[in-house]
Amino acid sequence: MMAFMRKWHKLLGLWTAALVLMLSITGILLVHKKEFGLNKITLGVSTTGSPSALEPWQTLVTRQGGLLLAAKQGVFQKQDGQWRQTLAITTKALAEQQGTLYAATRNGLYSSNDGGATWHQQFEGDARQFLQTGPRGLLVISTTALWHQSVADGSWQSIAVFKKPLDVRSVAIQDNRILITAKEGLFQLANGKLEQERLPKAAGKEPLDLQKLITDLHNGKLGGWWLIAAIDLTALTLIFLTASGIWIWWVPHRARRAKTRS
Repeated sequence: MMAFMRKWHKLLGLWTAALVLMLSITGILLVHKKEFGLNKITLGVSTTGSPSALEPWQTLVTRQGGLLLAAKQGVFQKQDGQWRQTLAITTKALAEQQGTLYAATRNGLYSSNDGGATWHQQFEGDARQFLQTGPRGLLVISTTALWHQSVADGSWQSIAVFKKPLDVRSVAIQDNRILITAKEGLFQLANGKLEQERLPKAAGKEPLDLQKLITDLHNGKLGGWWLIAAIDLTALTLIFLTASGIWIWWVPHRARRAKTRS
């Protein structure tokens, strides 16, 4: 009985240690996911299991009456009542400018001159945040920069580089300035200079639901930098204790096996 208990204690201990090690490492990575840029790292593997449902972000009705869908899985075109994938890259925004279709994807900007049947890359980079068409040309916004395409000659020019990544929600043009609304605040671009607007604080307190409370406690946002530091320290401590515990068990275990064989 004692041998049976020792055996299962060892096996379950190793299994639990491996899970604690995985949870500690992934926890640190998730708390600092923006700093590490995890969403920009693409792995050379696909998800397993049954095909996942589409996660649509935008639909576009073209001037010729065609229907396109931008989704996490790419761009889809509807023809004869059936949806067909024409671009297999995560696409967040679609736009049409002077008969040319544009798709802002995680691998850069793509264009199509045949109604979305085929796509050609205009430039590389993360351009999946926002597209804005207008009489002055096309605006393309990524998490790190803003580009403008001239109507006159079709050339591209980078007109702003963000100091930190922005989660862009909308764009508006007023006179000679561009207003960028992002999760991080309101920004304006005028005379080649990007500045953040000072917004007033909302009166009253924002209601806090249970899910947000649990999430903010888990990622450290509720307590600020000190809670994030405490979570990091705790995770690193768990990693050390787990790794050292396995090592402390493995060294004498290996020595005993070697002695038994000899």
